[in-house]
Amino acid sequence: MGAVTLLAKAMRVGLTVGVEGERLVVQGPKSAEAVAIELLDNKPAIVELLTPDVEEDLAERIAIMVVDGGLSPDEAERLARRDFFND
Repeated sequence: MGAVTLLAKAMRVGLTVGVEGERLVVQGPKSAEAVAIELLDNKPAIVELLTPDVEEDLAERIAIMVVDGGLSPDEAERLARRDFFND
């Protein structure tokens, strides 16, 4: 499974995924533990996907959705991540 598909799967089961330094940080419900393990098993590809450039693109999408679309920041982030990783 590719990194984008895996991140989309993680989002569907309620996980949040980020990078802090060299660490891959995965948070979410205990019921999604199998997906979290899959993410960690694919750490290099996931970390590469979550580079600052990707985060900047997401931040721009979120800002547009909030300012132009009138969405709450939380809803805008959820939709932007869904759209970005399902492209």
